[in-house]
Amino acid sequence: VDNVNKKKSFSFLSWNVNGLLAKIYDTAVVTFVSSFDFVCIVETFLDYFEFDVFSTHKVFCKPAVRFPGRGRPSGGVIVLIKKELVPFVRQLDCDKCGYFLVFVVDKQLFGLSRDVLYVCAYLPPEGSPFYAHFDVEN
Repeated sequence: VDNVNKKKSFSFLSWNVNGLLAKIYDTAVVTFVSSFDFVCIVETFLDYFEFDVFSTHKVFCKPAVRFPGRGRPSGGVIVLIKKELVPFVRQLDCDKCGYFLVFVVDKQLFGLSRDVLYVCAYLPPEGSPFYAHFDVEN
């Protein structure tokens, strides 16, 4: 844990992949994504994530939702956090927040006076079937 505190910078990636399944088998994509400390991947279209490709990261998943009359699932968020940084991170309960994953990152990690809120969110586009199935305004 002391080694992590000596690290002066951290890398973040936020990516709308428009479907993760085809990309998960591309070694160049996995290598690129794995090079970041904090990763937010949205619009995964995956209703579960059981892949072992991001071995250096802990995986947090908000599954995509399959709506009646639609082919593939809609939305989906995956967050990857480097395993050595996980002791500094606490996930907040946001089950009723749609496609959101929210974390509190301990201030010690960044050497700050306050904790940091790390929010990874996918906001469905206007006209998405999401809005017809959940009690939210489009």
